[in-house]
Amino acid sequence: MRRLTLLLPAAVLALTLTACGGSTSPEPADGGAPTSGAPDTSTAPDSSAAPETSSAPEGDAGAPTGEAADLVLSGAVGGLTFEPSTEPVSGGPDLSQLGDQITIEPEECKSALTPEVLAQGEEDLESGRSALSVATGESEIVVALVSETVGGVEEARERLDTCGELTMDVGMGEPLQVTITETDVPEAEGATDTLGLVVSTALPGQTVTSTQYMATVRERQVVLNGSSIPGGDGSTDSLDAAYTAQVEKIVAAS
Repeated sequence: MRRLTLLLPAAVLALTLTACGGSTSPEPADGGAPTSGAPDTSTAPDSSAAPETSSAPEGDAGAPTGEAADLVLSGAVGGLTFEPSTEPVSGGPDLSQLGDQITIEPEECKSALTPEVLAQGEEDLESGRSALSVATGESEIVVALVSETVGGVEEARERLDTCGELTMDVGMGEPLQVTITETDVPEAEGATDTLGLVVSTALPGQTVTSTQYMATVRERQVVLNGSSIPGGDGSTDSLDAAYTAQVEKIVAAS
C-alpha cells in the first residue's frame, strides 16, 4: 500500500503537467517530464530508492549535466535537503509501462502517460535539458524541476474543466477518485505564468494530497511538486519555501 500511495501522486502529477497543457520537453506539443516519478522512489522501502547525487559514491555517473543542472535546487532549503538526480525513477516501476498499468477516465486526460512522452521526459533529464532535485522530510516529499521549455499554463488551467475529476484504475481493486483543483502560488519576484494545482487521491482509509506549482522564470519552466507522506501533517511550508528559493536561484543566475 505504501508504494501505491506514492505511485499515484506521481502518475497524477505527470498527468496534470502534460495532459492538462504544461510541457517540459523540447517539443511543447508532445513532451512532458514525469516530474513526480522521483517522489515514488525517494521514500520507497527498497535499498535503491534514494536518488543518485553528485555527493554519492557513484555521483559522477548519476550527476546531472548541462545548464539546467546548475539551476535546480541543491542543499538545505526550507528544512529539507535537496539532492539533484538524473533519474526520475530509481528502483521503482518502469515509466515506459506506466501508461499501460493505469486506466484513466476521461480517456483524453491520459495522454501524458504514454510511453513516448515518459521516455522523452527521461531523455530530457539525461541530456541536461531538464534537471530535477528531490528532498524528503517527515511529512512531505518535494521535487524541484527546471526545464528549457516553457509554456502551457493557460491551457492547463482551461483543461481543468475536463480533467479536474478523474477516475483511475490501477488494477488493485476499486477505481480511485482523483480531484484536481487550482490553488494560489506563493509570490516570487521573477515568476510569471504561474499555476498551482492540488491533487487529492482517495485511497482506502486515507487521502493522499499533492501540490504542484508551475511558473516561467527567465525562459525556464519551473515545476515544484510536494506530496504528503501518510501519517504526516499535510503541511506545504517546505514546498512554498522551496518554490521561492528555486525562482530566486534562477533569477540570480540570469
